[in-house]
Amino acid sequence: MRISQILTKSIALLSCAVALLCPALATAQTHSYAMPLAPAAVDYDFVMRMRDHSQGAIEAAKTELAHGDDKQLKKLARKVIEAQTKEIALLDAWMASHPEAAKDK
Repeated sequence: MRISQILTKSIALLSCAVALLCPALATAQTHSYAMPLAPAAVDYDFVMRMRDHSQGAIEAAKTELAHGDDKQLKKLARKVIEAQTKEIALLDAWMASHPEAAKDK
């Protein structure tokens, strides 16, 4: 499976998980910047925010697995953990291959 396919499926699963498990996050407004950032800083910021977002989805899914009752949600939680773990690995690999991006932040 290509990276773009994994990311597309991850985003779809995450959107469902957020809507089901964290309705407050589903309606949260996106961040905006008062001043434009350099492209490398935007890339770094995107990777760091997505990594935090993915980690939060994993934690929410673990809570569902540990304390939830619904079989469908538990199935979704397992998929979220799998997909977001892969996404974090991709983001970490990007950071490792772009150490200069953190310096430009």
